[in-house]
Amino acid sequence: MNKKRRFRVFVENLEEPISRWLYIEYKNLARIVGKRNIFFTNIKDEYEYYYMKKITENIFKESISFLSFKNSRLIILDPDASKSLKITDFDDDTIVLIGGIMGDFPPKHRTNIELSNKIKRENFKEVIYRNLGCGQFPIDMAGLIALMVYKGTRLDNIDVMYGIEISVNEKNTIYLPYTYPVINGRPAISEEEIGYLKNRVIEDEINRILSKDKKIKIC
Repeated sequence: MNKKRRFRVFVENLEEPISRWLYIEYKNLARIVGKRNIFFTNIKDEYEYYYMKKITENIFKESISFLSFKNSRLIILDPDASKSLKITDFDDDTIVLIGGIMGDFPPKHRTNIELSNKIKRENFKEVIYRNLGCGQFPIDMAGLIALMVYKGTRLDNIDVMYGIEISVNEKNTIYLPYTYPVINGRPAISEEEIGYLKNRVIEDEINRILSKDKKIKIC
């Protein structure tokens, strides 16, 4: 009898505080891969830890650098990696690690600096580094791509869209310079995220700038 394969996605949170926008992406990622398969690390703030528990029970205050999974292959999704993700990268027990970063444009290579270079290789059976091709993927979209490859779709067979424009009203649009897989003819951005960008993001950004502690409630 073949051993059942195990697939988990870990997100190392690297943003303080966790904004509504980031929280929405975290929620959507959990929906995509399943609450049992999603793990969030480096959630230090007690308030944020409480709200992250609404997404999944798999929440760690510690960084993944302090956790050990000796039987698991770790795939770090890093745009600076020299090799692209492929189907055969997935072992019987595989962890995909994504940096919990709200992307800058142009990118600042934060995954490589703040995550890839700090992983303790001795804590895993094997550590490999992979990119997802050209473009910069949002957190939830990176997880979706990884899941599709895990299920047997070659990376170069996944249609993607480079940059999307969201209409706010008759006069204004928001342009997101990121890369999205195309599912059923449309970019796979969640409806909740679209609603947030249309109705709340400007208010939140103003409050973030004006707030002394720079903290935005994620509820």
